[in-house]
Amino acid sequence: MRNILKNKGGKKYGKWNIPELEKLSNTIPDFKIKSFKNKHKFSFAHYSYLITWHGKKTYLSRNTESTSTIQQIKKMDWALVPGWLLNTIFRNNLQIVAKMIGL
Repeated sequence: MRNILKNKGGKKYGKWNIPELEKLSNTIPDFKIKSFKNKHKFSFAHYSYLITWHGKKTYLSRNTESTSTIQQIKKMDWALVPGWLLNTIFRNNLQIVAKMIGL
């Protein structure tokens, strides 16, 4: 990964530079990314993301333990969630307001 980033002039983003990640909206046309801090068993700083690009909304849940964040977001085009989170949503009769759901 380091070689690819170096050779292509890329940049790596993660929990250590969330403000920089969110500022990408200022440099990429018709693009917005919003981060949500979530609970995770093994991490104090865990985030999920809502990416809006050309009007399409994609939610990346990652290894989130709770359904609270995804329940707040409405009218997603894609919701990418782990199986256990999807199982919790269906078991508790909750909804994901998304056109498509990916595991």
